[in-house]
Amino acid sequence: EESFNLQAVHDLLFHRTDIAQYDHHAFPGVVPRTFVGALLLAAASAPAVLALQLAEAPKLYAQVAVRVTLGLASAAATARVHRAVARRFGRQSGLAFLTLSLVQFHPLFYGSPPPPHT
Repeated sequence: EESFNLQAVHDLLFHRTDIAQYDHHAFPGVVPRTFVGALLLAAASAPAVLALQLAEAPKLYAQVAVRVTLGLASAAATARVHRAVARRFGRQSGLAFLTLSLVQFHPLFYGSPPPPHT
């Protein structure tokens, strides 16, 4: 699942409008998928990836930049939910939400890989 979206982001960032070069023509996958998430992630990480291209950095750094972008978006979303919980239910409830979010394995693990559910 992660590889499909990561490849879609790669195609959007590096092949741009040359759709014939997209990997998904050769490997469409078993299940139809959307490019919406990959498109949004590519747009958000494009400035960092462009800077890396201008610096002639390896493509691996572009993948790191994409994952950092998604990780920061996940952290920002968690912070926003924390503020909403604290506002609605009080400061201690907000801290309890944040503590439970931070000590669980899955939110931290799935914070930066681009699976379809992000």
